[in-house]
Amino acid sequence: MIRVQTLGTALIEAGPVRLTPGSARKFALLLYLAVDRRRVSRATLHSLIFPDRTAQKAGHSLRDLIYQFRVAGLPIETDPDGVELTAGSAHADFDDFAASAALTSEQLDAATRGFLPGYAPDHSEAFSEWLEALRARTTHDLCGALAREISRRRSAGDWMTMQRAARACLALDPLHEEGTLAIAETLAMSGAKSKAVDMLDQYSSEIGESRADLRLPANLLRRRISERVRDTYRTPLSLPFVGRGAEMTLLNERF
Repeated sequence: MIRVQTLGTALIEAGPVRLTPGSARKFALLLYLAVDRRRVSRATLHSLIFPDRTAQKAGHSLRDLIYQFRVAGLPIETDPDGVELTAGSAHADFDDFAASAALTSEQLDAATRGFLPGYAPDHSEAFSEWLEALRARTTHDLCGALAREISRRRSAGDWMTMQRAARACLALDPLHEEGTLAIAETLAMSGAKSKAVDMLDQYSSEIGESRADLRLPANLLRRRISERVRDTYRTPLSLPFVGRGAEMTLLNERF
């Protein structure tokens, strides 16, 4: 099984094989095949991995990488026109994350460190464009899972984990609405009302007129914080409430 780790690190593992971005073209090729999960034409791979070489030299370099993968025992299949990994032989960590019913502490920590952090290959413009599209759609899915986690933790009164999920969301998308509102909410509940209001003001300013559809929730929360949350109201976020989960959920629903 080929395991692609993208959250908090950039690593591909397949048995004894451990690939990092240090092996630039080899890592890029295996990442593309493992994530795309379909038969890819050799011409496409030439433009993605070896755009700086003639067709003949690109073909030779691609065959050499495929040979190295096979010697290492990777399940790679080829024909004269295309290349692919054996069906079901690759798995990416972001798939588990997006499908999780409840995120673990390890998953939240990994997301906070970012998606493929520090990975910025420059060997191919076509590959860079593919990578940016992958980042965009994966970040959307990851933040969706984190937004669900924020909602679950808010309902349970688990403000500490809610804050961690929100910070992970903002690490992936600094202007994510749900993450921003959740952080502001936890700041206000801990007594830092002015910080919460400042954060919402900055958020509203940064999204600008082009994101006017998102300004209303932030403005509503800002008004609620300014008018209804007293400066002296504090919740000890450093001391988790133990037990009484059902009662806390009921109280939060009533609140």
